[in-house]
Amino acid sequence: MSKPERPIPIVLLCLLLAAALLWTLWSARRGDLTRAFGFAYWPYLSTISVGLAASGVGLWRMLRWSPIVLAAVLGVDCAVAWTMGEGHWLPTAISVISLAIAFGYRPRMR
Repeated sequence: MSKPERPIPIVLLCLLLAAALLWTLWSARRGDLTRAFGFAYWPYLSTISVGLAASGVGLWRMLRWSPIVLAAVLGVDCAVAWTMGEGHWLPTAISVISLAIAFGYRPRMR
């Protein structure tokens, strides 16, 4: 089977995921969210970071499981943000658009 070519929207989505991962790790340094979140923050941060990294690598390699991992990570992240009262429409809209792109290209993935 030949290697599928990587479409530009997937490349842009991978760059967005890399930026989101860096932002997540950078924001962990400030400590405000850590204090607000409580003792469960570090398992949450680890799960979200590993999920973002795995889905980014999977999308870069055009693997069929990567949109599912991305949906799980973004779903958990948005649910936690809205539950804590920190949810905003722009990150949620970006998450939905990202999922539409990822699942839109899923038939072309291996």
